[in-house]
Amino acid sequence: MNNSWRATLHLSLFYFIFGFQLPYLPVWLEEARQLNGPQISFVLFGALLARIFVGPLISAWADARTAKIASLILALLAWAGYLALNFTHQPILLAIVGFFLMSVIHAIIPLGEASLLLVVDDRKPSFGQGRAIASGLFVIGVFLGGALIDTIGIESLVPIITALLLGLIVTGYLMPAIPLGKDNAPMGFYQRIVRGFRLYKRPTLYLLMISTACVQAAHGFYYGFSSVIWEKQGFSGSVISYLWVTGVVLEIAFLALAVKLPNWVTPQRLVLVGALGSIIRWSIYGFVPDLVSTFILQNLHALTFAATYLGGVRVIHRDIAKEDQTLAFTLLAAVTGAITGVAGISSGFLYEQIGAQGYWYMAGLSLIGAIFACLMMLRISTRLE
Repeated sequence: MNNSWRATLHLSLFYFIFGFQLPYLPVWLEEARQLNGPQISFVLFGALLARIFVGPLISAWADARTAKIASLILALLAWAGYLALNFTHQPILLAIVGFFLMSVIHAIIPLGEASLLLVVDDRKPSFGQGRAIASGLFVIGVFLGGALIDTIGIESLVPIITALLLGLIVTGYLMPAIPLGKDNAPMGFYQRIVRGFRLYKRPTLYLLMISTACVQAAHGFYYGFSSVIWEKQGFSGSVISYLWVTGVVLEIAFLALAVKLPNWVTPQRLVLVGALGSIIRWSIYGFVPDLVSTFILQNLHALTFAATYLGGVRVIHRDIAKEDQTLAFTLLAAVTGAITGVAGISSGFLYEQIGAQGYWYMAGLSLIGAIFACLMMLRISTRLE
């Protein structure tokens, strides 16, 4: 098994587990732990508020290690967090465990994707193909999670995820032992942190971070409360899983076929297209569309997530030195996490006050993302002249 497949295996198993978590953990928190909207949002999004600072710290730690060591340790920490979640009932303790757990979960994503990007010169799969495979496993996880709710019950969700994370520990051990940071000039922990914060100052990168972060953070209300809203509309667990999967299938196709996009579809234009799709999607979702309309709108996930995501990856890959790319990915995830944290925490209060109309605030956040995407395009066109 070559390094590309090892990195793809680890990332794919993580996304399989993430498919169990993302749509259904809010339902578990509401039904198995009887939390309300604001409490759910603090458990799910509290950690993201601190990611703009925690992100560079985690990156500085991982930067001095190999993909194998970093992946193995983070998998162990995720397993420990979910193990603790099984035995936690009080809202304040759930918020503390959630802060720890979500900090780890959202650190695994950029480090896993950076690891895959760093080994794409090995052999197939390419980055886009590997990421598409991971999305495919996410789809399977979502399907199985929906079947789980319908057959066994929502209470079994967290114990099953805890067991699955043991497999992630194994794939973490199998990850390639490639350095995540610059391996020819060893630096101290403080120096790596300083280098990380300096990247925030690069004009193209901070415009990219704000634009993509706003568009991705606009999913906050969707991630936190879409399944809860759909369940109250009378949709079964299986139907909810099909809704989630509908958008992800197009996301997979988009990522897998992205290498065939024409040259005029630049990375920065992909980010703008994602922002415009996001404005449309969340604006209509605020009207609580029926099942058929919801299925149609789910196809916009290929733009709101995949186009924005791939545009951000390609800008970093094109404009950031290879030895700083892991750091740049982590910073992008940190800014996205911080804004998603604000959006997610706000979503809990919005859900309690106005229900599904909270989506309209996400459309406004997407508009901000579109504005910064235009500024980034202007900056890049000026810089290249």
